Amino acid sequence: MKLAFIAAAALAVATPAFAATTTFSDSAMLLSNYTITTHVPSSAFTTDVVQAPQGQNDDSSLGTIYIATGSTTPTPRFRALGVDYTYDPSALGAISTIDASLDQLVALFYNGPRLDTGTSNLQIRLLAQQDGQLYRTRVVTDVFATPEVWKSTSVAGLTSADFLKLDPNDPFATASGTGLDFAGSVIRFGFEIAPFGVQLIGGGPSTGTTVSYHFVDNLKITLNTRDPGAPVGGVPEPSTWAMMILGFGLAGTVVRRRRMALA
Repeated sequence: MKLAFIAAAALAVATPAFAATTTFSDSAMLLSNYTITTHVPSSAFTTDVVQAPQGQNDDSSLGTIYIATGSTTPTPRFRALGVDYTYDPSALGAISTIDASLDQLVALFYNGPRLDTGTSNLQIRLLAQQDGQLYRTRVVTDVFATPEVWKSTSVAGLTSADFLKLDPNDPFATASGTGLDFAGSVIRFGFEIAPFGVQLIGGGPSTGTTVSYHFVDNLKITLNTRDPGAPVGGVPEPSTWAMMILGFGLAGTVVRRRRMALA
């Protein structure tokens, strides 16, 4: 029993310490809290970014409404970077993983009536900006979009590999390639909305008028961070190595004494 205890203690010492989490949260969802960028694929779209008086918890929400004639592929991009959502890993501690949650409400109308089918599972699209480069996650949740009904979506354990680079010259290009440094310079966080659109009607491309809206509320981004002095890769400090060696040395002494007693 003593041997197991000492070995466990040595391994516990070797594990990097974690600092308290850092959380950005917004229940008010005010336009003034974000830097907004909207991209539309053609002049056939009209897009409005609005702050709605009603949200998930009877407060305000933030979203986009677009009207399009003809095809809605690709759909517009609505990107919001938090004004104060910044974190400096080099000074405050490297990020280990990120958790996020977001309430969403969507609806899609085609030639007047609302479409109650054809939508898919909701996504969480986090944004991160570092050294002038923009990154995005695209996590499809297991929550199915119900028209005009608020749905809570969440994701846990995002790593730096989940953030892919966005092409600054093509806002509709597929994000690819990693590079976000969880232990590097200042990172600014936010979110992206890509509203639903009509692609095919009756087997052919849509030709009518589409109205789509997508609102978000209660954004929460939690950074699980390490202590500033803790190694990012989990390599123990010299003092930790000393504790480990001492622990294993004591373990060896216990084994030798037990063998001598049995002899």
